[in-house]
Amino acid sequence: MRFVSSILLFINSACVISGTITCLLVTLSTICGCLMYVYFKGCDPYKSGAIEDKDQTVPYLVVKIFKDVPGIAGLFVSAAYSAMLSTVSSGINSLSTLILEDFVRPCMKKLNEKTAIRLSQLIGILIGITVMGTSFAVKYFGDLAFVLVNTIESAFGGPLLGLFFCGAFLPWTNKIGSLAGLLSGVTINLWLAIGNQFYGGTPGKNPTLPLSIENCMNVTTASPYNNINENMTMMTVASIEVVTSTIQSSSRPLIADTFYQVSYFYYSLIGLFTCISVSLVVSFATGRRDPSKSDPAFFIPLISGGIFSQDIQRFFRFGVPEYSESSSQYYREKYSKKKDEQISQYREDQMEKPFISSTSQL
Repeated sequence: MRFVSSILLFINSACVISGTITCLLVTLSTICGCLMYVYFKGCDPYKSGAIEDKDQTVPYLVVKIFKDVPGIAGLFVSAAYSAMLSTVSSGINSLSTLILEDFVRPCMKKLNEKTAIRLSQLIGILIGITVMGTSFAVKYFGDLAFVLVNTIESAFGGPLLGLFFCGAFLPWTNKIGSLAGLLSGVTINLWLAIGNQFYGGTPGKNPTLPLSIENCMNVTTASPYNNINENMTMMTVASIEVVTSTIQSSSRPLIADTFYQVSYFYYSLIGLFTCISVSLVVSFATGRRDPSKSDPAFFIPLISGGIFSQDIQRFFRFGVPEYSESSSQYYREKYSKKKDEQISQYREDQMEKPFISSTSQL
């Protein structure tokens, strides 16, 4: 959206560079996780009790690798905190401005700028207090907090992307179809999320990679008597798990082990395609929009550029006319406003000329 809406080249270049850096950072984070799993293979710090939470794995890795290098651990912590604070502060400022513009200003028409700035600051303080209070509560949720945040983001992010996709690339969709597609995508994703949380994972299947502590140096060797007790305990636990999984499998519906087992990472993709499909079907059923009457200023062709032939480019415009003064109302309003500004500026210049000439004569 930022790339398309901007007419300045350096802003478009900044969007491309920012997206490239973001993809690179995500890739590096993934590689770091894979290397960390290999590094701790045979002696997992969480399973061995070296750390109390899985989120402590990365700091523990840094401390373990750079234990003989002074200052590196502190540098890592300061970098992590600075990145976190910058992200939180920018998010709080954006959210306070959004609340002010979308909720406060429509209710308070005569709000002056000084009061608006004070209200924005007050809203930012309240949001900051809420974030601080929530951060203390998140630790009691454990891994569930991460899953809930990503599930909610995926449940609404995919359908919203589908809504913007239909508005920008598909000129047939109308408002009824767009609303139906958005609601359908959100409903499907929430259905998946609630079903997954209700039934849980499939019994007997562990979606995570295996963890081991067999190579840990600080594991004490138990006596043969303890080994016998430990083996009997493990056999008992395994038997109980088998019986429990058998009972649960017999009482669980088929959809619990198939449809509800879709990872929440795919919710965005499911919501995207659901929104697009339902929007098109409902739009054609309720009376689609005529692409020839659409304003080309708000249409983005899927394929454009000099590397494609004119026939291909014309096909992917789906009947939407080219952007010109005769076909776009936005174009006419934009340039008529620009002409009015030029005329008013010209009149002001003409009015100033007699004063300047009389001053020069004096």
